[in-house]
Parts: sequence; structure tokens; C-alpha cells
Amino acid sequence: MIPNSKKSDELFLRAVNFQAALSYSVSGFSKAIGSSWIQGSALSEVLQTANYGSGPLANFLSRRPKLCKVLTRFTVVWESLFCVVYLLPKPWAHIALKAVKIFHYGIAGAMELPRFVWGFNGSHGAIEYVIDSRPVDKKFELSILGASAAIYIASAINAKYDRLSLEKRSEGPKGASKISVGLKNVIEFKDYRENDASLQNKPTLVLESGLGFSMDSWYWVIDELKKDFRIVTYHRSGYGASSSGLDSVLVFDRLVEELGLRHVVLVAHSIGSLNVAEILRNRESENEILGVVYVDGSDPDLIMQDRNDRTAYGKFLQSQVITMFAALTGAYKWAPNSVTRQAKLLPDEQFAFTTFVFTPKNIVNAVQEYFHLGSKNNNPGFISTAKKIVLASDEHLTEQKMLAQRIGSHLVQIPGSTHRTILTMPEHAKKVAAHIRMFVNEI
Repeated sequence: MIPNSKKSDELFLRAVNFQAALSYSVSGFSKAIGSSWIQGSALSEVLQTANYGSGPLANFLSRRPKLCKVLTRFTVVWESLFCVVYLLPKPWAHIALKAVKIFHYGIAGAMELPRFVWGFNGSHGAIEYVIDSRPVDKKFELSILGASAAIYIASAINAKYDRLSLEKRSEGPKGASKISVGLKNVIEFKDYRENDASLQNKPTLVLESGLGFSMDSWYWVIDELKKDFRIVTYHRSGYGASSSGLDSVLVFDRLVEELGLRHVVLVAHSIGSLNVAEILRNRESENEILGVVYVDGSDPDLIMQDRNDRTAYGKFLQSQVITMFAALTGAYKWAPNSVTRQAKLLPDEQFAFTTFVFTPKNIVNAVQEYFHLGSKNNNPGFISTAKKIVLASDEHLTEQKMLAQRIGSHLVQIPGSTHRTILTMPEHAKKVAAHIRMFVNEI
């Protein structure tokens, strides 16, 4: 397609160079958020397999765990920083590439995989061409980097504007209210009391959101139930405008005291169930809490297993790093993402829900919650209240059956739902609301 052979050869070499640099960098970044690489055990584990641990060099390394740990972590560092080679003076850049070649020969020798040599070293000619062409012609790389930087900067600014807009809207006519705790701390909440007089003798529903979710995730459930019950939603410590560091039980106690709540039914989604368990476990009297509805609730035992399982631990961290990248760059606004795909709210609420999930502060808070919420023994909290029901999505049906059996609860499946869509898709949320209504009316 390009008649000028010199230009077509140059384009080809630069394209191969770009792919090689991308392969090294992505590999390094992926390892950086993989628990076995950070812990330094990945190489030792690989060398224990029958396929890759039988060679003489593999046997040599297997007997030296400390050396394996150093090599494992060193691999993460140099792969992540590979692109620095383009900034080094030419002689040093070529020396660095030779060191990378030696590394590949070492991997090939240890694992007896010569394709590492042919695959990666075969691309080094293109890398050397780009290094040697400096500073003669940088237009290609500079134009690509400049265009990419401009797109991401504009996207990040737009995402930042959306977050500021969400903060202002949360204080507007449709926004949330706040309760002061001490001099500096606040609790952000919404209180739905549409038919105040007719609701006086009915239970109040207090809704607990899932990991990284906002109060808006309950929109369809609230829309179905707000005429029949008083409903209170709030942001736990660190989410939205709620101050970080507030004890979860203290937050609930302040809501009860400030809003005069009586005869409460707690409704919890996902990891919010662990917060409910802490509340129940610390109640001096359970008279004010009539029952609990777990909507795809997190089982504390399974959460603890995930925290101690390197694969689950690494998978969770990787998902949060990807979410953080999308949040900081604004990539969630133009790239496909599961949050937008699995939520079908009204435009205003959809904007608020999506922007909330992709707010950096809330992502950090979600990670902290995952590792700390429910770290105490919550089983007494799960089992303490007499009235309870588990509403399960298809996605987590097996886990929910185990939870329902352990706490002695009736289980209802919401067909076709996932962990997120059970609340954020109207067809599923309406079924959830119907079962909540029946449960509360039977209390």
C-alpha cells in the first residue's frame, strides 16, 4: 500500500518496535499487581512444575529460593521500566538490550523454552533501529504520543468535571442530607417519607449498599417501595460525602438517633451484609431491628477465604487497578465497561451511579472495605436476628445457598440476574422489591 519501500520498511520496523515495547510493559504491569510476583514466589512455583522444572538450570535455581525471589521481583521491575531504554544514550541503550537478551537466554535455559529467544529477540532489531534513528526522526513516535496524551488529558479533565458536577448535584434539591458527627465528620444520607402519616406504624427500611456502590444503586427498589415504607439510604464511612474513619456501628446509631428510627428492617446488598452483621453483633437490644434482607449478601467465611487466596486476592486487585485507570483517565466514558453495561437507570441516576463507581476516592475506599470490613467474627451477627431472607442472583446462587443454609434463612432466586443487575436492572429490582414487601408485611 506504500509505494516508497524505505517508508514502508520504516513503518514496519516502528510498528514492530511499538508491539515489543507494549509486550514488555504490559507484562511488567500485570506482574506488578499479581500477588505471587510481588511476594517473589512465582519463579519457584513455575520451576516446581513437571513441564518447566526438569532442566539442569531449573534444578540449580530450585535449590536457591532466595535467588529465585530476587529474580522474580527483578523481572517485574525491568519489564515495567523497559521503555526507559528509549531515553538512554545509544551505547547504554544497546547494553541494556544485550542484558535483556541474556535474560531471555536464561529463561530459555531454565524452562527449556527456546521460543522465548526467537520471539522476543527477533523484535530487538526493530527496537535498535528506533534507538539508532534518534534524534534524526522522531515525528512518528511524537505524533502517536502527542495524540494519545491529548485524548487522555481531555478525557481526564472531562471525568474530573463530571465528579465535581456530581458533588454539586448531591447538595442540590434532589441531593442528600447530612448529619454532623463531632466537629468535622458527617454522614451523607437520604430519607424517603412520601406518605409520612400513613407510614408511622410501618417498619423503616434502611438500605446498605454493596462494595463501591452508591445510594443510587437502590433507585428501582426505592421507586417501588417508597409509597409503602419509610426508606433511609446512606453512604458508609469514606464513600461520597461521608467522612472516612467513622465506625460503622456508630454511623448506624447516629442515623437511628437523629432520624428517630423505630422498627427497622435492614436490607443489605453484597458486602453491605458484613456491615449489617457488625451492627447486629453490637446491638444491646435487637427490638428495634425486626429483620434483615440479604440481597446477594457476602458470606464472611467466603470473604476471608478470598482474602487468604492469592488468586482471588490478585484478581480483585487487578480489577480495582483497571477501574482506577479508567477513573483517572476518564476511559470509562468512551470505552466499554461492565458498570455501564449492567446498569439501566434513568439518565440522571445513571450518570450519578456511574460517576460514583469511577471516583478514585471511592475506589480506594472499596479496596480498604474489602480487606477490613467484617474482619471480626460476624457469624453471631448473621445468625442473631430471628427474621431474615436471602435474595440470590443467578451469578452467585451457589454461594447464597450456602449462606442461607448456614444462617437458617429462606432463599429466593431472582432468575436471570447478576450480582450487579439484581439492583440496577428494573426487571430484576422490581422482583427484589416485591419480595422485600412480602417479607416486611409478614413480620
